[in-house]
Amino acid sequence: MTTLAIASNTWRECVRRPFTYVSAITIVTLALVSTLLRPVTFGAGAPEAINLGISTVLLAALAAAAFLGTGLVRADIERGTFLLVMSQPVGLPPYVAGRFLGLLAATLLLCTLTAGGVVGVLALAGRPGQAGPLVPAALLGATLRVFLAVLILSAAAIALSALASRLFAPVLLLALFVAGDAAAGGPLGRVLPAFGLFGLEAGRSPPMGWLALYAVFYSVVFLVITYLRLTLRAPIRAES
Repeated sequence: MTTLAIASNTWRECVRRPFTYVSAITIVTLALVSTLLRPVTFGAGAPEAINLGISTVLLAALAAAAFLGTGLVRADIERGTFLLVMSQPVGLPPYVAGRFLGLLAATLLLCTLTAGGVVGVLALAGRPGQAGPLVPAALLGATLRVFLAVLILSAAAIALSALASRLFAPVLLLALFVAGDAAAGGPLGRVLPAFGLFGLEAGRSPPMGWLALYAVFYSVVFLVITYLRLTLRAPIRAES
């Protein structure tokens, strides 16, 4: 029950921020502008449109995790809320799990809004010289894969929120996102999560079951890091 209460408070804290909705509108608008400025993308067929949709939803997930999640734990530490919560009959695992689940729910909401907007854009765009709208059904499966990436992004955001300041944590999350893809196939790529796996089109993407296990593994790793950070190191108070 404690975990659900913390998750509910985290959810409300995230969805009350205008960023959640402004970013969804902005990202979908950019997708629409890209459609209007580069009709050749849609003239080439559905794969290019699906790739655009996947990238757009993945970008929304990264933005939400970076700007909504990377300050959650740090804000609690600086305001003294974390010490107050820990002084109550609340264990550290429910606190970490609650923060993660609340952020995950808020991020999935933003991704769902963005995916709905992208589908609308693609439906209205159509393909030049053909009747009827272009509505790539494969975008649904691609969005589900992106939802798995949201697991890792949310857990990583919580971990970085406990490890770094609210100024540097979003930058570190972006660096982790980029470095994971840049190091794919190399030694470092065996350690960092490769978010690009979730953005591949269906024909090139690994099986959904494998991706689910991959996402759960890295999510658990980041949540364990969060737990150890909050257990082994004293909380940092805000400077007066």
